Formats: sequence, C-alpha cells, structure tokens
Amino acid sequence: MITAVYAASWISLALSTVLWFFFKRALPVMKVPRILLLVSLAAYWLSILGVQTTNGSINTLSLLLRDTVVLATVFLLSKYFFKNKYALLLLMAGIGAGSYLQYFNYLRSSAGYTATPTTLPTDSIPTTDETILVASDGEILFDPKNDHDLEVIKKMLMPWKVTFQKTFPDLQHIDQTELDDYYTADIPDEFVADRDEIFNLLTNSGLTQDVVFNEVIALSPEDLQVFPAADTTAGSALYPVNDPLANNMDQFPMLDFGAFFNLLSLKTPVKKAKIAILDTGIDAEHEDLKGNYISTNTKYDRDVVGHGTHCAGIAAAVTNNGIGIASLGGSNGWVSVTSIKVLGDGGGGTQQTILAGIAAAADQGADVISMSLGGQRNALSQRLYDQAFQYANQQGAIVVVAAGNDNKKASRVLPSASPYAITVAAVDNRGEKAVFSNFFEDAPAELGIAAPGVQILSSLPDNRYARMSGTSMATPCVAGILGVMKALQPSLTTQQAFQLFNNTGAETTNTAKTGKLVQPARILEAMN
Repeated sequence: MITAVYAASWISLALSTVLWFFFKRALPVMKVPRILLLVSLAAYWLSILGVQTTNGSINTLSLLLRDTVVLATVFLLSKYFFKNKYALLLLMAGIGAGSYLQYFNYLRSSAGYTATPTTLPTDSIPTTDETILVASDGEILFDPKNDHDLEVIKKMLMPWKVTFQKTFPDLQHIDQTELDDYYTADIPDEFVADRDEIFNLLTNSGLTQDVVFNEVIALSPEDLQVFPAADTTAGSALYPVNDPLANNMDQFPMLDFGAFFNLLSLKTPVKKAKIAILDTGIDAEHEDLKGNYISTNTKYDRDVVGHGTHCAGIAAAVTNNGIGIASLGGSNGWVSVTSIKVLGDGGGGTQQTILAGIAAAADQGADVISMSLGGQRNALSQRLYDQAFQYANQQGAIVVVAAGNDNKKASRVLPSASPYAITVAAVDNRGEKAVFSNFFEDAPAELGIAAPGVQILSSLPDNRYARMSGTSMATPCVAGILGVMKALQPSLTTQQAFQLFNNTGAETTNTAKTGKLVQPARILEAMN
C-alpha cells in the first residue's frame, strides 16, 4: 500500500509542477494547482518515510536523489516551454505514460514492492507439499528480469540471509540461451521453514521471470528393480554377431536386429557419434563397455547404483567383440559412450544438476543425450528443461528422454513430452504397452515413440549382466539407434530423426498411446 502511495504521489507531484506553469502562462497561478502541488509534495515525503519504516533495507537516499533529478528535469522543461501550451500538454502526457511505466513497474521494485499474488499456471507448483522433495542446498532457481532487480532481490531477502550464485556458471555459449540468466537461492538451515514464503515472495515480487523449486529427482522403484539373470549364459547364435549373450536379448526379435546389423555392415560412418548417458555414472572398466567408453570426468567413471551402466550397455555395448551382450550402437567405429553423472549414489539428483548436465553434454560435443529419469511436471520447470534441450539442439545434439513409469499421461511428468526432445514409451515383447509405462495423448505431436522396455538384458558394474525393466531401458535403446543415425548423418536434427522413426516404425497394439515401435533396419534403408 505504502509504495502505491509513493508512486501516485510522485506522479501527482510531477504533473502539478507542469500544471502550475500551464496556468501561470495565462493568469496568476490558481489555487487548485498550488494546493495540488503542496498536497503531492506532502504525500510524497510521507510515502518516502513509510518505505523506510516498512523496509529498512531500502536505500531511500538513492530514491530521493533519483526523484529529485527527474523532477528537476520536469521543472526545467516546463519553464522552457512556459509560453507553449501544446508543448506543456505533451509534456504532461509524457509524464503520465512514462511515470506509469517507470514508477509503477521499475521504481516500485526499488522500493521493495510486493505485488498482489498473481494467478500461476494450473500445473505450476507455488508451494511445496509431501509429494515434492526440494534440495537441501540451493532450494530455489529463479531468473531476475535484469541485473538491477537481482540487487533488489538480495536486499528483499536479506532478513533470511539468503545467498545467491549463478545456476549454470559453465555454459560455453551464453549468447544462445537464457539459462545463463538463472540464479540459485540457498536458504540457511535456520530459515528453511520459511522456504515457501520466500518462494512466493520471489514469484510475486514483479522482479522475476521464472521461479522454480530445485526439486529432487529420484529414480522410481521400477527403474531399480533387477531381475534374476539365470538365463544369461551363452546359447546358439541367432544373430550375425559373436557376443555370447546376444541370443538372450529378448528385444532383438522385435527390432529385427539381424537385418539391422547386416545392413550396418554395408555402410561406412561419416563420424563416430558420441552418446552421453545422464544418469548414476558408468562403470568405465566394464569389459563390454570400455572399448567404446570415453571419460568426460573421472568422477563419473563409477556407478554404485548400476542404473547408468545398464543404460550404457543397451545404447553402446561393444558389439561383435566376443564378450557379453550386443547393442544397437553397432560394432566398433560407430559410436562412443560417455557419462555425465547427474544422479547421486542414492539414485537421486536435482533439477540444477540435471539441467547443468544437459548443457555440459552439449558443450562437450555429444551427438545424442540419453536421459532415463524424470519427475513431477510443472509449467515453469518444463520451461527450464525446454531451454536446456534447445541449447543442446543448437550444439548439434538430439535429446531422448524416458516417458516415465507411472502408467499415466507422459505430459504430466518432466522432462517428457517436450517439443525439443524425443520421448520414449516402453512396450513388452508382444508389442503391448508395458503395464508401468506412461503413455501419450497424441504420440506424433508429442514426438513420442516406443521401444522394448520389459526385462531388458544389459550390463551392470563389475562385469555383471542382468535384466531390468522401465522406460529407462527403452530410452537408451533409441539412443543407440540415434547414435548410428548421427554417425551416418551428423547434421540430423531432432525433428528429422523423429520423422524417420515415425515413418518407418511398426504399429503396436495401441500406437496412439505408445507411438510407433522403432525399427532400426527400416531406418537404415530410409537413410540410403
């Protein structure tokens, strides 16, 4: 309330100054403009005192200095145009328009203005509850409207001793994204109970573009279930590769793996495509991965959980090397695989670590970014992911993400159903939607496709092999195919890749919900 009085009184003060000169040009100054000038001046001083009283962190001296300079300019212009009534009228109109823009938007933020709470999108999350886990450090991510607003925000949150740092300090192409504008607000433990209040204050301050909780993203139980691996012994060869466990890979018949590998042997890659697995890390010394593995950072070259190593094997295990399993990444020379560890040893990460991982993978030249993870969707968080995906696309990477394992609409979880990434649902070996898999409302529009995701055999740390189920397994299946596609056509875009998937894919028992089942051999034929 007090800042509304401040803004209104200053506008009245400026306008009454011009009015005083307007009437003075024709006759002695009337009482009304003189009274208006005095009342406005009194209201202005009272509002300045009120701002100082209600928010001691605001520097009222800077407000007075700025307002004095502006008012002096108005006075001098009015005096100069004293004899020109049209110029004075134009000046009043300019004051009205300029004051509205500046004093009701910009200057009110300088005075610590807190707006009436705005109506947020229906799928946004303005406060936390039992279903949302927020990082214990760096609880809130926000985008200030400009650098000046950041300083005002710091003063506004000073009572809570909140500290700030750049959310994505290592971006290499800051001119290509708004991600560089984001800051992370860290709330001290002593004030963590006020987290929702701080979130709402940032959201409704008028000083920010976006405000989101730095939500914890954890792998679902479905993602972590390892099935008995009694059938992982070598058997008679069913495919034109010598990997002893290839015949036990139940997804291969659905994908016509034999035809795919034979066609691949007739082609020559233009480059060796890099697949980045954003996950729990990868066992860099695994016998069936190390031939294709490139280290991004040594701290990413281990995997306590096993999830990342399992995904890496599906996408890029060395094929036709006489060891372990085969993959859709082709034989040596087609793809390499690297790890960006965005999930900790407990299987969880945060929005910040995951988004930073996407940017890091893109900056380090990944051709394909595979993300078998997700969390509860809200509009502002999805906007952040979309920006990260766009940044990756601009660096030449195609992002592929899991639809999720909640048997609900993929559009209700993030980061799936993004227009800048390919989303993968899971089917079983009969071509039916896996009972756990999320589904699409309109698969073509949502860049939705399907891949096998039930009891998929792949690598685990310490040279082990086992079966796991989930859209987490379907996603690296597509990532491996994408790696081959990018090796053949490095300039391939997300939209072009999806069109190939959609045009060549096979129908499932419910294609509208799952998207078409990927058919890698048909894709190779279409890329001739």
